[in-house]
Amino acid sequence: MRIGFLGKTGAGKTSLVNALFGLEFRTGNYQATTMALQRSTVTLTVSGRRVPVQVVDTPGLAESVETEPGYRRLYADLLPDLDHVVWVVAAHPRTFRADQEALIALRPAFPAGVAVTVALTRADTIGPNDWDVANGRPSPGQRESLDQQVANVLAKFGPYVASLRPADIVPCAAPRGYGLDHLIARIGAALQAPERT
Repeated sequence: MRIGFLGKTGAGKTSLVNALFGLEFRTGNYQATTMALQRSTVTLTVSGRRVPVQVVDTPGLAESVETEPGYRRLYADLLPDLDHVVWVVAAHPRTFRADQEALIALRPAFPAGVAVTVALTRADTIGPNDWDVANGRPSPGQRESLDQQVANVLAKFGPYVASLRPADIVPCAAPRGYGLDHLIARIGAALQAPERT
């Protein structure tokens, strides 16, 4: 089984992959560091069985006009081989055009019936920026903002991702460990569709 982590540059794909699976792929703070596919095999519980799953981390889209055509081709070649797609989006932006354009362009490459999860990363940075440190979770104000952003992402991505539901959009914060168990459970549930077991 293969899971691909895709999305815009800077959304936190590699940091999320590292936090979810205990990997050590290189990350960067101010420029893209993932320039090619990075792969690692991990073990996940699917339908009560421990199974090997290949995790594929990808370069970020919308980095520059120079890299975009090559990265789009890379995504189009990768997508047909995936059993699950995790599209990674930062929780705080208000612009989704690059994601929408990529999803439209790549729609023919998505495998029929493949489940898509949207990981809403950096949940701890969403306004009003008053993370509940003591309890390791969003403050009430941030929870309200995240609920609104889930609805926003559903509206923006829904026309381009078949059968996307609110439960498919998972807020998380990799450095804080928030939402990671929920995301792993969502991935495991998606992989246990009858045709994939």
